Amino acid sequence: MKANKNTNSANGVKNSNTNSATANRQPAPLAVSVQFFDVKNYAAIGNNHTPGVWILYKRGEGKTAIHLFGADAVAPNKTKDAVNTALGNVINYIYRERGKEFSAKQNNPDIKSKFRPTGILDIFVMTEKGDLIHRFDYNSSPWENTAAVPSDRIFKMNSKGQKVEKHKAKQETFRLLGGENLPEYIDDEIENAAAPAPAETEPTAPAPTGKGKGRTNGKRGQKPTEPEATAEPQPEATAAAEPGEPAPADKADKAA
Repeated sequence: MKANKNTNSANGVKNSNTNSATANRQPAPLAVSVQFFDVKNYAAIGNNHTPGVWILYKRGEGKTAIHLFGADAVAPNKTKDAVNTALGNVINYIYRERGKEFSAKQNNPDIKSKFRPTGILDIFVMTEKGDLIHRFDYNSSPWENTAAVPSDRIFKMNSKGQKVEKHKAKQETFRLLGGENLPEYIDDEIENAAAPAPAETEPTAPAPTGKGKGRTNGKRGQKPTEPEATAEPQPEATAAAEPGEPAPADKADKAA
């Protein structure tokens, strides 16, 4: 019997150990770290939020927070692409962790979720450059409805349904953060990159000192100084005549 691509021998036994890349494909690990703040610790940081994605929860009169940061969770700037990418990575990470929690809770219902889907007060993004991306009208922001932090209901769906919910969560969260109003690029970065380096100052050449017309010695309105000629003795004939002495011949003729 002739073997085919679906069998591993001529006896027709089905090949169950495929080497297909899609068969054993695992999601790529994400460089995302998480820090949890209780009411006291979050109150202590004030407004000093570091770069990353922040999720705030209402707890009594105070707030608790989850801070997600790392190479895949921090937007380098406030452009649409940068914020959307960082936010999408964070939601992917949360879905993976919540999926692990849901599976573990099937055997131990007492396990508490680190990422609570209820009680979300606010979600915002702090970029690496210190830009705060958030909604101004907090009262009308239905953060829980975005499913950025999924509930157990979503993990009772099949894999296709979970993907659809996760995609909707990314879109809705980005919309509530005003993502459509973010710039496509940063003008300052482009201008700084294209700006030419300052030209070096070249030494000024010395001004010519020749006798040509209009030449100067570097000072406006002054003529070049030339070495003084040594005075030569005048012939005695040009000297003024002393009283009582006869005048030179040429002056005698003029006098006549």
